[in-house]
Amino acid sequence: MQNILIVDDRAENLLVLETILAQPDVNIVRAVSGKEALWNLLRDEFALVILDVQMPEMDGFETASFIRSNNKTRTVPIIFISAVSIEEKFISKGYEIGAVDYLVKPVDDAILKSKVNAFLALHKQKQLITEHSELLRKANEELEKEIRIIFEQAPIGINIIELTSGRLVKFNQTFCNITGYSHDELSTLTWQNITHPDDIAQQLDGLKRLYSGSLSVFSTEKRYIRKDSNIVWVSFKCIPLCVRENKLTLSLAIVEDITYKKQMEDIIKTERDKLKSIMDTMEDGIYIVTKDNDIDFINKSLLKEFGEVNGRKCYEYFHDRTQQCPWCKNNEVFAGKSVTWEWHSSKNNKTYSLFDTPLRNIDESIYKFEIFHDISDIKKAQAIMKRELDFQRAVAEVSEALLSPEMDIDDISVIVNKQAMKLTESLHGYVSETDRSAPEQTVSQYNVDNRYLRLAFPKDNDGYDALWGYAIDTKQAFYTNNPKEHTAYKCCIPEGNIPVKRFMCVPAIIKNNLIGNIALSNAERDYTDEDLNIIQRLAAIYAIAIDRKRMDEDLKTLNCNLEAMVKAETEKRQNQEQMLIQQSKMASMGEMIGLIAHQWRQPLNAIGLNIQDLGETYSCGEINDKYVEDIVGSTMNQINFMSKTIDDFKNFFIPAKEKQLFNVKTAIEELLSMFVHVFNRSKIHISIKTEQDALLVTEGYPNEFKQVVLNILNNSRDAVVTKKKNAPEINGWIELSINNNEGKSKVIVSIKDNGGGIPESIKERIFEPYFTTKGAGGTGIGLYMSKTIIETNMGGSLTVRNCDSGAEVRIEI
Repeated sequence: MQNILIVDDRAENLLVLETILAQPDVNIVRAVSGKEALWNLLRDEFALVILDVQMPEMDGFETASFIRSNNKTRTVPIIFISAVSIEEKFISKGYEIGAVDYLVKPVDDAILKSKVNAFLALHKQKQLITEHSELLRKANEELEKEIRIIFEQAPIGINIIELTSGRLVKFNQTFCNITGYSHDELSTLTWQNITHPDDIAQQLDGLKRLYSGSLSVFSTEKRYIRKDSNIVWVSFKCIPLCVRENKLTLSLAIVEDITYKKQMEDIIKTERDKLKSIMDTMEDGIYIVTKDNDIDFINKSLLKEFGEVNGRKCYEYFHDRTQQCPWCKNNEVFAGKSVTWEWHSSKNNKTYSLFDTPLRNIDESIYKFEIFHDISDIKKAQAIMKRELDFQRAVAEVSEALLSPEMDIDDISVIVNKQAMKLTESLHGYVSETDRSAPEQTVSQYNVDNRYLRLAFPKDNDGYDALWGYAIDTKQAFYTNNPKEHTAYKCCIPEGNIPVKRFMCVPAIIKNNLIGNIALSNAERDYTDEDLNIIQRLAAIYAIAIDRKRMDEDLKTLNCNLEAMVKAETEKRQNQEQMLIQQSKMASMGEMIGLIAHQWRQPLNAIGLNIQDLGETYSCGEINDKYVEDIVGSTMNQINFMSKTIDDFKNFFIPAKEKQLFNVKTAIEELLSMFVHVFNRSKIHISIKTEQDALLVTEGYPNEFKQVVLNILNNSRDAVVTKKKNAPEINGWIELSINNNEGKSKVIVSIKDNGGGIPESIKERIFEPYFTTKGAGGTGIGLYMSKTIIETNMGGSLTVRNCDSGAEVRIEI
C-alpha cells in the first residue's frame, strides 16, 4: 500500500483530489495545514506529496522547505498545485525549493493521474531498491538493467549531457518523444542543436554555475525545437554528475513537457487582457485603490471624465484635496465591508452611485474595488417628475378654487403666489392683476401682509417701470440672476427694501390680453429655463382662472339686471342670445373643469406613488435600466392620459362652422364616456336602447347636440338625486332610446328618468330664459339654449312630458 499526502486548507479541494487519485493499493492521507502535513510525514512514509501553495499560518513553500530540510522527508517528491500563485516568480520559487512539478488549477485529470502514477511507480522502485539493497549490491548488473529500464520507461525525459562539449551522452525514450528525434539522431547532436536560439545563453550560464559549484540544481523553463520544427516547452532541471575521480564532467537533466501548461498560461493571460478590455469598454467607471490612497487601476470611462492619474492620490484626482476626504469609506471597506453610497462630482456636475468592496490579492494584501454608476439622468428624472407632480397639484388647487363660488380672484392669487414660490424655491414673490378701470397693475397677493393696503404699479407714457414692468411692456417672460446688470434695473430698488439678488417675471396673457403677472425673487439658487417654463405654464392657468372669475362676476352682474335690460332693449335680442350661448358654455366649462379635476386625481396619485417607489427602490439599490424604463413609461402614460383628458374636453366646446353628417348614437356614447362617472357617483344607472334597423345618421352640429343632451342628462340627474334624498331606497335610472318615425325621415331620441316628473304648474315655463327650479345654483338658460339649438339651429323639435315615474324629453331631428 502506497501513501499519498494531499495538503490543502479547503475540504472541497481535498475531496476533488481524493476522487481523481482514488485507486486500489493507494492510501490517500489528508492534511489541512502545513503543520499537520509535517506530522504525517514524520510518522509515515509517503510516495508523493501534493501541496497547495496558498494556506493560512504556514504556506506551501514554507512547508516544502521543512520537508526538504529533514533527512527522512527531503527526497519525497512534491507537486505544487495552485489557482492563485501562478505567476512566474511563484512557479520558479516552487522548483527552487525542490518541487518536481508545479501545476496550475484547473488541473487536467488525466495529466495529474499520469504524473502521480509516475511518481508512485518511482516510489515503488525506490521501495524495491531499499528492500533489496543487499541483493542489488550482489547483482549489480541486474540493478543496472533495472535502472536502465526505469531510465528508459520513465514518464519524464531524462538525458545526460557532457559539460564541455554539450553532447547528449545518454537519454531515454521519453526524451526522444519530446524532441521528435530517434536515439541514433540524438546521439549525433548537442543540446545546443535542439535548443531554441533565444534559450541557449540562459542554459550555458546555468551549466557554468553548476560546473563552478555555485549552483547545485539548475532549473528553468526552456524551448526545444523538435525535428518537425514545432516548438515544445519543457521544465528543465539539471544537476551535476561526478563520474570519474569526483570530477564534474557530466550533468543529468530531467525534462518534462509543459507545452500544455504554457498554453493554459497564455489562455489565462488572454482572459486577463479580455477582462481589462471589458472593464475599459464598460460605461460604468471602475477604479482600484490601495490603503495608502494610491490608484492602482482606472478604466477608460473614468479616464475620459477625470483625465490622467499622473501619480495622484485618489483624493487629489477626484476631489482636488490635499488629504483624505472626511466622507471617505476606505476604513469600512478595508475592514471587510461592502458599501453603497452616492457622490456628486463638482468637476463634471454628475451624480454617481458608488459601490465599494474589498479586493483580496494573491499576496493577501487588500485593495478597494469601486464602481461608478452615473445616475445623473435618474436624479434629473426624479426632479422632473417631482416638479411636474408639484405643478399638477398646483393646477388642481387653482382649479378647485376656480370652481368654488366662495373663492374670488384674491383667493386664487394667494394660491398661485404660494405655488409659484414653492415651485421655484423663491423667498419672495407677488401676483398682480390688471386693473380694468385704470392702466395699472394691482397686486392681488404679496408674501408680505397687504390685506389692508392697495398696492398698484402705475403706467406712464413709457409703459410700466423697472424690472417688474419689463415683462409687462414686452409681454415676454424673463429672469435674471444678476438684476443690477439687467437693462431694466434703473436703480429700481429703493433704500431699505429687501435686496433683490435674483428676479423672474412672467406676464399672464389670454387671447393677447394682459391679465396680470407673476413676479418672484431671491431663490436659494440661480433661476433656470425650467423654472421659467413651469411659471409660464402656471401663468397661463392663472390667466384662464382670472378670466373665468371675471366672467363669473360679469355673469352675476348680468343676471341681476338682465330682465330689465331685455324689456328696455329688445332690439338687442340677437346680441343677448349670443351672450346666453357664451354663458351656457361657461357654465358647462365650470362643470368640465370640475370633471377634469376629478379625472386627474387618480393619475396624480399614481405619479405620486411612482416617485415614492422610485425613492424606496433606489435606497434598496434595486434600480436598473429596465426599472427606470418601466417607471418612466408608467409616469408618461399617466401624463398622456391627463393630456388626452384636456384634449377631449377642449374639443367638446369647439362649435362646427357648418352642418355635417354625424351618428347620433356615436355622439351620445362619446358624451357618456366622458361623464358616466358623474352619474355613477350619484348611483344613477344610464342605459341606451336602439332599434335594430334604426337609421342613426343625421345632419347638424354634433358638439352643440352633445351639449343639449348633456343639459338634459344633468337636469334628469338633479331630479333623481333630489328624489333619492326623500326616498333613499329608490334605484335611480336614466334611459335613452333611439329610433325613427314611420317614414324613417327623422331620428328620435327619448330621454326618460324616474326623478318624479315636472310639476304641471311650471311645465309651460321651463323653456323660458332664466327660469330655473334650482334656486341660486341654476342659471335658467340650459333648457332655453337646448331648445334654441335643436329647433332654430338644427330644424328639429324638443318637447317634454311626464311619464309614469318621471319626465321624458323627446328630441326629433
